[in-house]
Amino acid sequence: METKAVQALPIPTEYEGDRVPHISVVVPVVERFDDLERLYKDFSAEISKVTDDFEFVFIVEPSQFGALASLRRLMTGEPRVRLFRFNSSFGEAAALAAGLSRARGEFIFTLASYYQVRPETFRQVYELLNQNKDVVVTRRYPRIDSNFGRFPSFVFHWIASRLSGIAFHDGSCGFRGIRREAARELTVYGDLHPFLPALANRQGYRVVEINALQHPLNTRAGVRGPGAYASRLLALFTLFFLMKFIKKPLRFFGAVGAATAFAGFSICLYLTVLRLFYGSALADRPLLMLGVLLLLGGVQTVGIGLIGEILVFSHARESKDYQIESIME
Repeated sequence: METKAVQALPIPTEYEGDRVPHISVVVPVVERFDDLERLYKDFSAEISKVTDDFEFVFIVEPSQFGALASLRRLMTGEPRVRLFRFNSSFGEAAALAAGLSRARGEFIFTLASYYQVRPETFRQVYELLNQNKDVVVTRRYPRIDSNFGRFPSFVFHWIASRLSGIAFHDGSCGFRGIRREAARELTVYGDLHPFLPALANRQGYRVVEINALQHPLNTRAGVRGPGAYASRLLALFTLFFLMKFIKKPLRFFGAVGAATAFAGFSICLYLTVLRLFYGSALADRPLLMLGVLLLLGGVQTVGIGLIGEILVFSHARESKDYQIESIME
């Protein structure tokens, strides 16, 4: 999906200016968008019932040129609005990463650039964050949009839930709440943003999914091409590897390599027996080539796993996949 390499944006340790808002809302504008001024007013009205100390951070790709004019108009009368524009199309995950790195609030919310859930959902998510939940994701339920395309989504989330060990049902819903401490640690890239709850759960954060009323305007059927489904399949494979083998790559590559090498060795052994004891010629047997290729490929796959283990060991002190909740001495 990404068309150009993008440098990771550092998360600031000190914020510019004197005011650190209580709430930040990150809105990536990368695909389509509704009336952004209306979207801002509807959700800011709900947030204002809790606090007036908030900001909206819009991350806009250059392809969404219509959004820029609307947001510039909004900024003239709203000091709470901040606007960042990409110089190329990097995708939703990059926009989320950029927004999370520049959000200054204690509680950070992500919001799609079009209506998905009702604005009242904010209060539910906010209350759960105040109850020491680290990540709160929403599921549009009951669904009021067309059934078209819902079955692939169901299969996708069913597989993802089995791979990750955490059940979630609507990774495409962009309204989430994240505590700032968790947002600093989460890594979002590629096509992994639908798996944010699984990635957060893997790092030990308290994750919860809640049902949210779907907005009446969110009835447009999502039509995806073959490329989108191929990307999702690759994303599922990436999730499987990250959840199971990111710290122990040799277990994955070793198992695959050993099975491949064993198959190649068995073929070569079979052909050797035929040649030695039955006098069969090997020159005209494509099976010999297959056996040699499988044997060499298996050895190389195991070698990749060993290199992965070396890399993990070399960076073990710099990375951690745990969180300390409290210290009692």
